[in-house]
Formats: sequence, structure tokens, C-alpha cells
Amino acid sequence: MSKQNKAISDIIEFIENLTFSKQTKKKITANIGLFIKSKEDSIDFDLADIKTILSDKDKFYFGQGKGKPKEALYLAITDAKLSLCDLEQCTGFLVKFILHPDANLSKVSEAIEIIDENAHEDADIIFGTTSNESMGIDDVEVVLLVSKDIFER
Repeated sequence: MSKQNKAISDIIEFIENLTFSKQTKKKITANIGLFIKSKEDSIDFDLADIKTILSDKDKFYFGQGKGKPKEALYLAITDAKLSLCDLEQCTGFLVKFILHPDANLSKVSEAIEIIDENAHEDADIIFGTTSNESMGIDDVEVVLLVSKDIFER
């Protein structure tokens, strides 16, 4: 078994042991590959990141958006059925940016700042990147997994 397949297997096993409903676990598992597509120039997530975001959580939200970095982030937030106001209650964020290899990362930083400014003050925000030459130089795809704690921090 390759190192990446082992990592995916470990993550799926962890998800299966969560207290979420079968339907919720199925949705997380179906979309987890979007967060761990490994390439040489990628900043990827591992089991520890997934545990940080999903352990002891009550709810999770998944969304995707494509466009300019801020626009893509807002689209991902609304696709997850959230608003910026809702982010204040969220304590875990996995944010994957898929962008052209020559893209300006300062625009991605602006999108991360939006999350940081609107998230719960104790939120764990973990981001990653993957390059895709088919993306426009100024466009990104944002894949977002957001969670809420069962108990207030």
C-alpha cells in the first residue's frame, strides 16, 4: 500500500469512528479526497489536521467555490450554507486553495484573513494549496470543511 493510500485509509478509519450519523460520515468520506490530493508542490492535510478539525465536533459544513480568491471563498461559504456571521461560531476550518502554479499567493492570504477575522477567536484554521495549470492565473478554487464544537470552548 502506498504512503498516500495508507494516509487516506487512516483518515477514513478515523471518520468511521466519529459519532456523526452514517449519512454525515459518508459525505465527509466522499469529499475528503479533495483535501489530500498530493502533488510535489502541494501543502496537504494529514490525519492530525483532520482530527483537529473533526474531533469532538457537533456539526460540520462542506462547501466549494471558484473565482477570484475572495469571491471563491464567499461562494464556498454560501455553498456550505453558512454566512460570515455563522463563522463566528465555528471552531475548525480546513481550507484548500487550488490555484495556477504562477498565481499570486497574496490574494490567497487576503481570503485567509477573512476567515481569521470572522471565525471564533479560538478557531483552528488549517489551509493547504494544490496547483492546477488549468486554473486561470487570477482564479482559485476553494474547498472548505468547517466544524462546530459540541461544547463551548
